[in-house]
Amino acid sequence: MLNEWINKKYTNAQIKLKAKPFPHILLTNFFNEKKLIEVKKELLKETFYDKESDLFFFKETNDLKSSKNPVIKEWFSFFNSKEFKERIGKITGTKLKKIDAAGMQYPETGYLLPHDDRVSTRKVAYVVYLSEQSKEDGGMLEFFETKNNRPMRVAKRFAPKFNSLMLFLVSKKSYHQVSEQVKHEQRITIGGWFHG
Repeated sequence: MLNEWINKKYTNAQIKLKAKPFPHILLTNFFNEKKLIEVKKELLKETFYDKESDLFFFKETNDLKSSKNPVIKEWFSFFNSKEFKERIGKITGTKLKKIDAAGMQYPETGYLLPHDDRVSTRKVAYVVYLSEQSKEDGGMLEFFETKNNRPMRVAKRFAPKFNSLMLFLVSKKSYHQVSEQVKHEQRITIGGWFHG
């Protein structure tokens, strides 16, 4: 199943999470591009619901495990497979049991303020990028340096890059945000967590 879905160079590569301000890795050209284009096309047929508070504004699908769309079901089955979770476990140094996943769209003025993702059994956060944007478009994933487990300043920024997978460990230091989407183009992703 791995060979059908991901770039061959990643199936056996010895990759480990590293980097500052907390362990993360961005894997570019990670998926089979044809399959990912089809996933994006079918994902956009799902119903997206407004999610809005003083901390965030974006649109999100229900958990994709409940999708009736055959393409989305196939993607979820691959992403939640024992084989793929073991591969991600090797990269992240964690033992993973299950995933959750949702499609997300950040419309113009969409944002997500700093938070650390520490809820329940979340071990590894992930983002599958389905759109491509420049830093001028906004929608940047931003990682914070922390002091006394509080976010202090943005240390790294990542512009959405189609066919990339971002992974990072969830911890008391994993503060991150999505900067305001300033252009009309949608920031489209699948995101969620691997649980331990």
